[in-house]
Amino acid sequence: MMRIQIFVIIILWIVTLPYGRAQSKYDYTWILGYNYGSELDGGYNNAAEGMILRFDQSPPTIEKKAIAYGMLDISVMSHPISGELMFYTNGCRIMNKNHETMAGGDSINPGVQFTYFCNEGPSSYYSNFNGNLALPWPGIQNKDKFILFTRPKNLSAPFMQSILYHTINMETADSLGMVLQKNVEIFKGENLAPISLQACKHKNGRDWWILFWERHRPEYHVLLFDENGPRYSHASTVGQVGPYSIGQACFSPDGSQYIWFDHTKGLVLYDFDRETGTLSRPRHKIILPYYQYGFGGVSFSPSGRFVYLSARQELFQLDTWEEDFDQAFTLIDTINFVTHVGIPLNFSNSMLAPDCKIYISTDFTWFFYHVIHHPDEKGPACGLKKMDLELPWPNDNGAVCNMVHYRMDEEEICDRSLTSLFPEEWYQSKKVKIYPNPAYDRLYIEAEGDVTINMINIAGETVLRTSVIDKSSIDISTLPAGVYFVRIEGAAYPHPQVNKLIKL
Repeated sequence: MMRIQIFVIIILWIVTLPYGRAQSKYDYTWILGYNYGSELDGGYNNAAEGMILRFDQSPPTIEKKAIAYGMLDISVMSHPISGELMFYTNGCRIMNKNHETMAGGDSINPGVQFTYFCNEGPSSYYSNFNGNLALPWPGIQNKDKFILFTRPKNLSAPFMQSILYHTINMETADSLGMVLQKNVEIFKGENLAPISLQACKHKNGRDWWILFWERHRPEYHVLLFDENGPRYSHASTVGQVGPYSIGQACFSPDGSQYIWFDHTKGLVLYDFDRETGTLSRPRHKIILPYYQYGFGGVSFSPSGRFVYLSARQELFQLDTWEEDFDQAFTLIDTINFVTHVGIPLNFSNSMLAPDCKIYISTDFTWFFYHVIHHPDEKGPACGLKKMDLELPWPNDNGAVCNMVHYRMDEEEICDRSLTSLFPEEWYQSKKVKIYPNPAYDRLYIEAEGDVTINMINIAGETVLRTSVIDKSSIDISTLPAGVYFVRIEGAAYPHPQVNKLIKL
């Protein structure tokens, strides 16, 4: 009898394992997108230029995809076993895997912000950062149930006062999901900080702590999310300073530390108790001058030793093993790059990806992610490459998917077997050749197939637009002397190419 009981227990453990500790691919699909306009829509009418980054295959891939709305305040949930997309939100609506509004998923975060920004066209977006957060519902019996926390925003002070949640059931005949509860207010306050909504697993490895802050005060609030649902747990005060402006926050991969960073208050690193949900031992650092900094991006390395701080023009590495906190910061690199339309590209929000690399967005809408290839290495050995991953379409201002460490307590926090970043064709190695440079009267083009050439002056105005095939040339003799940017697009090239040209 005892053998039969043991056998049954083993079988049940094997059957339920995919929904227990092996739930490791919730963050394997990322959705990005921006309503850039007709020049890049590729024939997509009434749709935004979307991008799907998939880490459920090796090497990861990027797919162009027309989506209904722009993506700024992003949360995405993937299938725990396959890593395929299940649902996502931009703060206005909850979308299913077919990029359609999920049943019951319209009109989340009601209020002035929704009325003003969440229209029906592709320009619809929610003007917030990292205020949406999706989590799996604790407990094996809830394996098809998920929750989405959101933070409604006003257009004037106080900007944020409440936290809402929405419950989602994916156990439907078409696997498209449906919203069971929507816009349920779990917390009502006076003035919440616009710092990232973040979560950490409870010490029991099943439940979740969700943490958010009062604005300009060292007071934080904690929700506990267990198999019975979310509930308010407690509030506490720690240290002397709290977040004020837009910035990121995150837990370390093992949940023992927590950090936030914004451009007005600097950063604070804390210890976190996963059993009680409390912060302690605050260590504060101001990186001067603060007025230089926009979004304060922050991400831990896979081991949890290093934290990377995006301070707009500068990227710092914080060594949490260093006893002297003031000596724990290393300047990794600076950036001073302005695009041909006058947009400065900086270091902004960041995220540790399933391939163990950290992806850092630019501060403004553009075609690149910076990439840290070896984030567990000290100093410059971390392998930062600026503007390393060129995206097929622009990514919205500083946007990254707001994720948590879903694999906390598992053997590996990320998958080091995903050794290749992205297929070679996504890099700038495949280029159209243009010459001479400087040029006087003719510009020669060597390309594959048809390409469209746009010449843009330093004021951002398109002064010449033409198409060429294979090897050809264009007459530029009538253009005034000066500096131009040559933008090249073609079917054989997965993303636009921009070259700087001097016209004599």
